[in-house]
Amino acid sequence: MTEKTLQYIEFLELNGLDNVAVARRFVESSGFSFTSELESIKEWLLREADANNREAQHALATFYFMGIFGYKSKELAYKFCRQSAESRFGPAVHLLSSFEEAGSNDKATNQSESIRLRREAVELGYGPAARSLALDYLAGKFVPFDAEQGRFYLEKGVELGDVESVFQLSLLLDTSDIDSDKRRSNDLLERAAALNNPSAMRKLAQLYASGGGGYVQNKKRADELSRQADLIEIPYRYDIDFPVTLS
Repeated sequence: MTEKTLQYIEFLELNGLDNVAVARRFVESSGFSFTSELESIKEWLLREADANNREAQHALATFYFMGIFGYKSKELAYKFCRQSAESRFGPAVHLLSSFEEAGSNDKATNQSESIRLRREAVELGYGPAARSLALDYLAGKFVPFDAEQGRFYLEKGVELGDVESVFQLSLLLDTSDIDSDKRRSNDLLERAAALNNPSAMRKLAQLYASGGGGYVQNKKRADELSRQADLIEIPYRYDIDFPVTLS
């Protein structure tokens, strides 16, 4: 069970669940291992949460929401998320925005609150929240479409160290007709690939294979990048029994 738990965590991280990565780092930095101490981790987190440790509260919220303990509980996830967010922990504020977005009562109010929380999480220095807000603007989701604001928040995400923001900004700048934007798009793509973003690696591999986007055709480099992306992704392509939801 514990080995499967670690695989599930890695699967979630690979698929962009940034809150899982934050929670995992917190737990492992305290000396725990998900391959052998799941019940001990849960008991320790509950003690730390009772002592108002906002990182422990966020980790519990994430683990209950994603079912890391073997089952999902939206009620407990929301409880601990709100506690952590009240202490202005950026990842928790961002996670709370997802809860608000999924609210079942007044949709307009929930969506407005979700956007407000995303902005607060950005102000608290959480890069993935900037990327999320940028994609909202670029898709016209909950906010009017605004390419300028989309770019602004992707730039903010890059500034805050969010690797996926680096890749997404590269994609956005690639659509520009301005030469300097095109050049920067390639620089960002190379940077994202160097930071082990598999999507960036595959995009770069396509450019080397075709000789497009200002790249000189290089089949060997294209194959190398594709293999590197496979090494990141393939180990986590396995069957997973997803946890059930209790509440």
